[in-house]
Amino acid sequence: MKGYRLFGAVLLGAFLARGGLFSDDFNRPDTEFGTSAAIGSDWKTSSPGGAGEVWRIDSGKMQADDDGPVGGPAILYNTAAALNSPFTYSADVLFKGGWVGLVFHYQDADNYYALRIRAHPDTPCQIVRCRKGRLSSLLSQRFPGGLLGGNRVYTVTVSSEHAGDFSFQITKQGDSEALISGRVSDSTFTNGYAGLYCQGLADRQPDALFDNVTLNGETSDLMSGESETLSADELVSSSRVMGGMFDPAATHARVAGQLRPNILFIFTDDQRFDAIGYANPEIQTPNLDRLAKNGVIFENCFVNTSICAVSRANVLTGQVPLQHGVTDFYKILNDNQLRQTYPALLRDAGYYTGFVGKWGIGHTVENTYVAEPFFDFWAGASHQTLYWHDKDCPYVTKNGAENICTCGKEINEDGPGPGGHQSSSSHLKNPLHTDTDIFPIKVKQFLAARDPDKPFCLSLFYKAPHMPVSGWNRFKYADTYEGVTFTLPETATKEMADARPGFLKSEKTMHGVDRGYNYLANPKSFQQHLRDYNRLVTGMDDSVGKVMDLLEQAGVADNTIVLFTSDNGQFELDHGFLGKWLMYEPSLRVPGFVYDPRLPEALRGRRIDPMITTVDYTATLLDLAGIPVPETMSGRSFLPLLEETPQDKPWPSEFFYDHPYKHHGDIPLIYGVRTERYKYTRYRSQDPAFEQLFDLKNDPNETRNLVDDPECAALLKTLRQKTDGYVESLQ
Repeated sequence: MKGYRLFGAVLLGAFLARGGLFSDDFNRPDTEFGTSAAIGSDWKTSSPGGAGEVWRIDSGKMQADDDGPVGGPAILYNTAAALNSPFTYSADVLFKGGWVGLVFHYQDADNYYALRIRAHPDTPCQIVRCRKGRLSSLLSQRFPGGLLGGNRVYTVTVSSEHAGDFSFQITKQGDSEALISGRVSDSTFTNGYAGLYCQGLADRQPDALFDNVTLNGETSDLMSGESETLSADELVSSSRVMGGMFDPAATHARVAGQLRPNILFIFTDDQRFDAIGYANPEIQTPNLDRLAKNGVIFENCFVNTSICAVSRANVLTGQVPLQHGVTDFYKILNDNQLRQTYPALLRDAGYYTGFVGKWGIGHTVENTYVAEPFFDFWAGASHQTLYWHDKDCPYVTKNGAENICTCGKEINEDGPGPGGHQSSSSHLKNPLHTDTDIFPIKVKQFLAARDPDKPFCLSLFYKAPHMPVSGWNRFKYADTYEGVTFTLPETATKEMADARPGFLKSEKTMHGVDRGYNYLANPKSFQQHLRDYNRLVTGMDDSVGKVMDLLEQAGVADNTIVLFTSDNGQFELDHGFLGKWLMYEPSLRVPGFVYDPRLPEALRGRRIDPMITTVDYTATLLDLAGIPVPETMSGRSFLPLLEETPQDKPWPSEFFYDHPYKHHGDIPLIYGVRTERYKYTRYRSQDPAFEQLFDLKNDPNETRNLVDDPECAALLKTLRQKTDGYVESLQ
């Protein structure tokens, strides 16, 4: 399944003003749209500050739809008749009131894209991108002092060495230093129009004087070398264009800039769908709740594999185990596969990439650090990742290939510390907690190290709330949840545990069954387990709050999209189970949301029902950056769901589940298909294969297996065929 479409990314280079870089002063007008005769006749826009005048394109000329006062006209002079070859376009401009700058336009069958670089003495220079008739993303920077005051003449120049790559500058006549200069490069604008942009104010009658209009040093046919003054009325009626299309064959370009969004991907470990405040008021996650409630929440977010290492390979590659081949903790992604992961593809497209936390694939130091060369910033941890480090541990003090932890009690095949799950800090002189203390330190280091001329993608792969649940920060959360009695799942009873299929009640085929029965017999002990588990969740949430503060302090929060989910769910005595692995809902379902500060208010605060899986996150991470989703990926970008834009085909109503890890034979191998209503599970390691069929609408707790129900025979046959079809097509 291929990603929805290219998200027409636009990048802003390092724009310099007199006296240095622009300040981080962001502004978000919501009616700021340019018009051009190059755009089709059915496109309309409201003029900024124009008291509601609507301008339209008609027969190549801009016309007002009413007889109100003239305001907000825009004029575009295109740069060349054939922009697939090098050119330099220049014009002297005297514009007595309003804006002047450069514009890049492109229109396809479904969308209108525009990049406008404009300057005005009383407002910031605004670099604006429009998509489908609305503001999609923008970055504004304020100049020191005014730019267009005093009836001075300014020279505007735009040049291109090849299609889709433009350099530009605006210079005050008589000065050699540019007031604004930079570079724009993107495949979206390799097919369209580019040129000079002027726009008046509603309450002023602007005059625009254009002189010395040249193309490649020769006098342009546009003006025939003569000066010309255009009044406001003439601006409306004299929208002259030189024509010209860019070369549409240009590929996606690597560029410097910050107009493409920054991306923060937060991936937790073993967090069940209701272990978050917006889904469960018993859980304290105020920072995640704030992001989620101002973003879009996925009510039905799932994983394609419910086990740490394999699920991480899924989200990195956008594939399921049958495709990528990582079926346990020891197999790794090879170099060719790593080059096709979302962080590597983002890096190739000009993103500065970073990774912090649990890599979880390969299960040795050597196998973990094969990923380090594919990131610009590496703070990954091997094995199962420790909850505690000494402040002098290389994992804290260093990044890259030298950050290997030395503070574990011991090293064995399962990782640092006994069983790879060391939870104590008693042996450390100056302990720091990985999630609550070290993650914010690493993020601060990442923001300091990054290239400010590039957008960034930072992946935060938290350890929490993975076992041992006693690994929470005891210096901060000893009182959190103390005395709280948590609500148990409806199926957390001995009766439901006894009703499981026989092989799912045996330690030989189902890891951790005995612990589940022990907790059912000792509810006080299990309540302590839940308090510890949720302390890990709350500590992780505090860490996310610190990270968001760091983004705000760095001035990048307004252009940073946050995507959140987990690698798998978690049983909390549902059906008597602990752990994950199986295809029951508590193991399969995870929290998920996206916070995009660029979304209009009307699109925020929504909860949407379509089923999302972790491989869809992979496709969306690429789509956000304007990178085509490879055909080899199984996921699909959910940007159209976020933006409520049309889709070229309906959103999938089912997904495939593949659990290939057997853990010495005591976890069953599973294939399955979940639809919006039904779930089919095939325990393929049983001989013969054991099957389950649940009607999630009438039996949401999955207590009645319908495999032997004759009324469901046709449905069972269909889901068996679907499962076989997925296996055959993905192998």
